[in-house]
Amino acid sequence: MRWEPGLDTSPSGVIRHEWVEEVYLLEGSHHDLTLDETFSAGHFAARPPGMAHGPYRTAEGCVMLEIRYRP
Repeated sequence: MRWEPGLDTSPSGVIRHEWVEEVYLLEGSHHDLTLDETFSAGHFAARPPGMAHGPYRTAEGCVMLEIRYRP
């Protein structure tokens, strides 16, 4: 997944879904507005179903490998 510089997912609010999600940041960075934390290339996240995350902003853009699967 590629997010262009300046992307802001705030209008969508906090994200929750019914699947397991694994994300590895390959390039760039993004900022989680709820956690007030910036994640950059090399960061890995594993989220169980229902886990709240985001919304996000990215000034420089980022490229992520995102894998989703049912538990």
